[in-house]
Amino acid sequence: MCKNTELSTVLPVISEIEQHYYENYKIDHYAKMCNMSKYHFLRIFRNITGFSPLEYRNRIRLEHAKDLLEDLSIPINEIGDQLGYTSPSYFCDTFKKKIGVSPKKYRES
Repeated sequence: MCKNTELSTVLPVISEIEQHYYENYKIDHYAKMCNMSKYHFLRIFRNITGFSPLEYRNRIRLEHAKDLLEDLSIPINEIGDQLGYTSPSYFCDTFKKKIGVSPKKYRES
């Protein structure tokens, strides 16, 4: 499959992730959208984006988290929930690991 065909095949998934980043869809869901096996889809998606679908979704979530953290009226726990994280501690751990500081410290800076 050429690069343009691969891109057009996974573009609906990229769009789905960007619009519904808060949903905790599994890889099977995304692969089914492309009528591909899970492993073929993972290979093509990584080839196009440089990330697995879950890594890609997490990057989108964290960008939204940065924006939401600027609104001091939204509690940090609620931000994690809005973004689709399964627990506040998982959100905080993921944020700190990828961004380098905790959501609280990010908000304070």
